[in-house]
Amino acid sequence: MTSLTILQSAVKPKRVVLVDLGYPYGKKVYMSGSVVAVAAQLMAAGHQVDIVDFNIDNPNDERVRSLFIQADIIGASVMGSPGIPRAMQFISDIPWKIPNTLMLLGGQVISRFSPEQFGLVFGARVNQATKENVGEIFGHLPSAYSISYQAVWENMGDRRLREYLSYEFALVLSQGCIFDCDFCSADKDQPEFFRDLSVFRADLKYLLLKARKFGLTGVECYASSLDFFQTPKVVFLYLEAMAEVQKETCIKLSARCLTCMNTFLAASKQRSDFSELVNRSGLWCLGFGVDGPTKEDWDEQNKFQNRMADIDPCFDLCQQMGVRAEVLTVMGYPHHTAKRLLKTAQHLSSFVRRWSNTVLRPYIARTVLPGNKGWKTQTAVVEKLVGNPQQFYNLDICGLANSTTHPNRWQRWLVNVAYLYIILRYAPFARCATSPLLPQGGTGRFAKFAKIVNRRMPFDR
Repeated sequence: MTSLTILQSAVKPKRVVLVDLGYPYGKKVYMSGSVVAVAAQLMAAGHQVDIVDFNIDNPNDERVRSLFIQADIIGASVMGSPGIPRAMQFISDIPWKIPNTLMLLGGQVISRFSPEQFGLVFGARVNQATKENVGEIFGHLPSAYSISYQAVWENMGDRRLREYLSYEFALVLSQGCIFDCDFCSADKDQPEFFRDLSVFRADLKYLLLKARKFGLTGVECYASSLDFFQTPKVVFLYLEAMAEVQKETCIKLSARCLTCMNTFLAASKQRSDFSELVNRSGLWCLGFGVDGPTKEDWDEQNKFQNRMADIDPCFDLCQQMGVRAEVLTVMGYPHHTAKRLLKTAQHLSSFVRRWSNTVLRPYIARTVLPGNKGWKTQTAVVEKLVGNPQQFYNLDICGLANSTTHPNRWQRWLVNVAYLYIILRYAPFARCATSPLLPQGGTGRFAKFAKIVNRRMPFDR
């Protein structure tokens, strides 16, 4: 374990402003786990760090302008493909006003760009954050999984922290997934690694004590794990810590996560008190990557961990435990026929009919996303996106099928009909949690209309 004691660095301490560019479609208060983690790393290395969050802050506020003017380095994080046009706008609006400040752009999506692609999209005024240049600029940084984040929260102040804790926030627990699904663009095909348990526990207790000070009775969070139960003996320790901290602080923690059916079932067999532990921990919602009604769908996407035999026992167990189960389904690939779309809709309907605690979360397939298999193989599509970066908006998985993702007009129409049918049939009865977005990556009146509609859609969790 590494404390937040200042580490020795070969570089001069710098004034750093980290920017959360915000939700692409409007205001969405959310404490980003990645931004907080990077801030903690930099502070541990002796740098002065402030966070600007455009979900909360106005770019023209005096505090924001002052921080930008005084900064040696401004770093912005891009979390998803729809954030790329927003990052371009930020670069256009801010850097030229501060000519002596080094601009860095990073985040999961940015790491998927080659240097050439990055230069074509963002130009020469901003630098791509890589392991090599980050080390040269900031010196040695400790692992974000070994240090406390408390200094970051203390630095942002109680008013800002209270606002974050009043909404769902990211609970950084682990990262990494051993599976390698083709459509997924996350860090995968690698072992899972966890935060230091004692540091995780202390940080969580700090947040819950702050929540109690603020007069809150509970907090909500989303665990960072890509497959929560893939390393069961280790994750049980974290569930115990979550339960203990709630008991010590008298603050209710409500957590949700993603997991696979097979790892969830395997974990449930390793402890006789599995259900009781999950309930004590505050874990109330499990999102399962079902992703299709047949083995054919799973084989096509290299999703070999899924088995039809796991569906019934998995969702039966969730209902017995009293936890919410969410059916995450990537549907409507560009080659899917009307028959396959109908079968998908029927399959999703069966979950609603059979399990009363189950909610659907359908998303339309994106065969090309920065980092997934399509990004590496579909060169022409990638070149089209890089050449017209506004179309990265159209890769949002909540969005309707569009000409960027589904070139065939007839098939695009079929996919959208199936997608909207599922949402319109079950969302009014709180059995579907997905809200569709319009493709706003074009030009003209429709793009303007799409932006208005998207700003009024409920946020996808």
